Amino acid sequence: MRDANRVPMIDCHEAARRLYRFVDRELSAREEAEVRLHLEACENCRMLFRFEDGLRRLVRNAAQKESAPASLRDRIRQVRLQ
Repeated sequence: MRDANRVPMIDCHEAARRLYRFVDRELSAREEAEVRLHLEACENCRMLFRFEDGLRRLVRNAAQKESAPASLRDRIRQVRLQ
């Protein structure tokens, strides 16, 4: 009898295919659990995840520091109101 709650082990190819959606938190709970289980067992994929996650954080932090000029924000608001 198969345990319906058991998380299957995915291979490196499947983990890599899902990695970007995993990093962006776009996977279903089941898919996320499958990737997590694989990352716990696979050092190579875990290193790839750490790299991609670190890169995503750097980009997010850099983007937060940039701000559109007030004049541009005002023009965008005016277009939205039209």
